[in-house]
Amino acid sequence: MQGSTNIFDLFFQGWKTQEVPISAPTRVDTILNSEHTKFDDALYVKGHGIRTPRVLKRPTYAELSQFLTQAWAVLFRSEHTQDREGVSDIGRSSLYRELPSQERYADMLQNPYTYFQDYAHVSAYAKHYNIPVTKVKAGFGFSVWEYIEGQNITIAEDSSHRGRYHVMLQGEWVYAIIEDNAVVYVSSQRGGGAVSWDVQQVFERIRELVMVYQKVLWLPRF
Repeated sequence: MQGSTNIFDLFFQGWKTQEVPISAPTRVDTILNSEHTKFDDALYVKGHGIRTPRVLKRPTYAELSQFLTQAWAVLFRSEHTQDREGVSDIGRSSLYRELPSQERYADMLQNPYTYFQDYAHVSAYAKHYNIPVTKVKAGFGFSVWEYIEGQNITIAEDSSHRGRYHVMLQGEWVYAIIEDNAVVYVSSQRGGGAVSWDVQQVFERIRELVMVYQKVLWLPRF
């Protein structure tokens, strides 16, 4: 399978240079009126029988310590009360293989914005929607997730073509188009457009991944 990198380059260059999150809401009056965090969505999806990583919301230091004994690493994921209304992209996350100090963790709980914000994106977001930065800051928090090694995959259904999906593997810089559970286009920035063995393994399971995506996509909340 061969293809130029044009589509891939356009997608990722736009993603990197976007000053305001791509998923920003279209109605300002909805931005600060509902709460849909990553943690809330994970519990909702899990409640419908779909597997999710183990996750804790603002655990105590003792709970965090026990969690790290069960997982070789944890991901502190930034959260915002309006994650799904467009604010998700303005935070950042951190990987921990060892416990932070008790003092540092206490400060994280008290001042999550300090640890999980991306100031340039927060400022751009607030300016674009004419919202006080203090209000955007107030919605920040975090949750702690079991870290699972593997590919970071984004799947998006094509609204204009039934059975077509766009797949992005961000760590591998690969973009692909799936039609009727088959890979019909691949673009890669690796040498000569080659696709690594790991990516090939993902494509061999693409039908399974698309089925999971469809299950989540058609849940009432989404």
